[in-house]
Parts: sequence; C-alpha cells; structure tokens
Amino acid sequence: MLELQRTEENRRADRRPRSGCALAGRSGRRGGRAGGFTFLELIAVIGLIGILLGLAVLNFDGLIPRYRLRVAIRQLAKDVEAQRLTAVTRGVWVGVRYTLEPDDSYYQLIPPPPKEYPQQPVHERTPGARVHIPGDRFHGVYIRSVQIRGADEVGIGSVLVLLSPSGTSGSHTVTMANDHGQTWTMLFNALTGTVDFVKNEVVQFEDFDG
Repeated sequence: MLELQRTEENRRADRRPRSGCALAGRSGRRGGRAGGFTFLELIAVIGLIGILLGLAVLNFDGLIPRYRLRVAIRQLAKDVEAQRLTAVTRGVWVGVRYTLEPDDSYYQLIPPPPKEYPQQPVHERTPGARVHIPGDRFHGVYIRSVQIRGADEVGIGSVLVLLSPSGTSGSHTVTMANDHGQTWTMLFNALTGTVDFVKNEVVQFEDFDG
C-alpha cells in the first residue's frame, strides 16, 4: 500500500511543469523578436546609402577633369615620339604644329614629303588632322603654352616643331591645363627620345636637359 502511494505521488510530480523550464520558455519568448528590420531602421540604412552615394559622385566628378588632362598630355607624348621615330627610320624631316587660340587649341602632325617631291619643306606640306584638345574626348582641357628649346614660350599663336632625321632637334615643352587650374607639362628630349611629365608646377626649359 505504501509503495502504491509513492508511485502515485511520483506520477503526479512528473505531470507538474518544472518551474525552471517554464520560466526559461517564457523569458525566451519575451527576449526574442521576429527577424528583419523595423521601418525606422530601413529609413536609416537608406539615408546612409544615399549619403555615401552622394560622396562617391562628388569624388568621381573631381577625378574626371584630372583624368582627361592626364590622358590628353600622354596622347600628345605618344604622337610626338611616333613622329620622331618616323623621322629617324625614314631619314626625313617631319614636324608637329601647335595652334593656340583664345577659344581653341590643337596640334597637327606634319607627315613625310610625298614621293614625287621628296625635298618639299615641312612648312609647305599638308598637315594631318587636327587633334583638338578641348574636343569631346578632352573636354575642359587646353594647351596653355609651348616652348621650343632656345626660343621664348608661346601662349598664343602657332608653333612649328621640326624633328630631324638624326633625331637631335625638336626638344620642346608643352603645358596643358584644365578649367580647375590643374596642369601637366610634357618635356620632350629629342636627343634621347625620352619624355618626362611634371604635374602642377611651373616648368622652365632649363629644368631639363634636352
């Protein structure tokens, strides 16, 4: 009889919920929440993304003028180097004509003489197509000045640079600028055929050995 009573009491105890587990279950439901973001959190995230995008656009707009200026001066350097190579390999005089005007600036490559007139002077030849610096590709960039070794710097007018078959003439500098006041200067050494670039500095012809 005593054993039956104890067995009945054990069964009742097993049926009773344990207070620790019940509290733990209730506290878990109170402390947790459904997954996802609240409306205010979404608004804050969207606002932060907008601010970051705005800063990125401002930085990109500032990089474009510098990029165009750098591309323009390096394109000129490639063309001048190619002209010198043509003069040396073909044994003829060629040239580069720069035109600087208040509202436009460009350069033209003067080709070798025609076969029927091999002695034609460089200044009488038909120049190549104009490479407009402030064109669509180089918008906001212009040629500010050109200086041939041993001559004065030219800011307005036309300058003809002659490149000899021996590769010893034609050293000159060209300074390009953009609407933001940034400048790049190309320093072409005809004797060695090398090109140097100087950024945002006033360069005198004596600053390099050419």
